Amino acid sequence: TMEQLVERTLAQPTFLAALLTGFSVLAAILAVVGVYSVLSFAVSRRVREMGVRLALGAGRAAVVRLILRQSLVLVGSGLVLGTALAAIVSRGMSSLLYGVAPGDPATLAGMALLIGAAGFAASYAPARRASLVDPVVALRDE
Repeated sequence: TMEQLVERTLAQPTFLAALLTGFSVLAAILAVVGVYSVLSFAVSRRVREMGVRLALGAGRAAVVRLILRQSLVLVGSGLVLGTALAAIVSRGMSSLLYGVAPGDPATLAGMALLIGAAGFAASYAPARRASLVDPVVALRDE
């Protein structure tokens, strides 16, 4: 039938589109997990520094704001550079894209929002934990 003919004709492009979608979802997951892991580790390594700041009179909210500001500057600069590179690379891959324009603003904004949220979550939880630590315990640990 005509339906089977069309199905056979579109089988390879459909498979390639599904494969590319799967790899892009995997890449997005790896990016989010990577950002979360690196930022979480970097903030948790600063517990002693936070103990010193708290011992010298810094408020707990100020410590959390400091860590969030520094972490989100890193995430923001990475997002700006990554978004620019993604827009450039997607122009070269335009022949592989179907139904999505190269440099699609919704796709780029969605991924930037997802990675930014992961960066905020990765920074906030350890920053909050570090700000609640007793300065004497933080200084005594090492």
